[in-house]
Amino acid sequence: MPLTPVIGPARSVLLAAVLTPAALVLTGCIGGDSPVGAVGVHLDDGGRVVAVVASCGERVEQVELVRLDEDDVEAEDPTVGRWTTDEGAAELVLADPGAGWTVDTDAGTLDPDALYDLGAGYVDTDRGTTDVQFRPRDLAGLQPGQVLTRQQEVMTVDGLSEWACEDV
Repeated sequence: MPLTPVIGPARSVLLAAVLTPAALVLTGCIGGDSPVGAVGVHLDDGGRVVAVVASCGERVEQVELVRLDEDDVEAEDPTVGRWTTDEGAAELVLADPGAGWTVDTDAGTLDPDALYDLGAGYVDTDRGTTDVQFRPRDLAGLQPGQVLTRQQEVMTVDGLSEWACEDV
């Protein structure tokens, strides 16, 4: 006795057309490109920019600072600072990295009015944290213990760690 297909050929094609894009979207959410934390920034007592890296179960190896060209969104934005670490340190004073950090590209003095993008991740892959865009002048209004995060959100350092890892 031949078996009767449960789903006809037309429905099989329709089902494949619906499920394939859904599978690709879900793979992107949980695959190798998903963020491994987040980065926030603030000023220290001396007015220097500090990156705060909230990683989720994995230590990041590098922090990178890019100066964005607001007039030409198609332009390749130059990396103006890059630091690496073997220790997975959670904070980095950009102008004076301290023990555990190696300066690969010195950012020098940041333009207070320029727009920068700061992110952290791994040397040999594209995996990284959620970046933060900021102007150094905008950090002066933060209270002690606060950081600026993506989309100009302000939260505490503890809140950054919780938020960065809530979906991991």
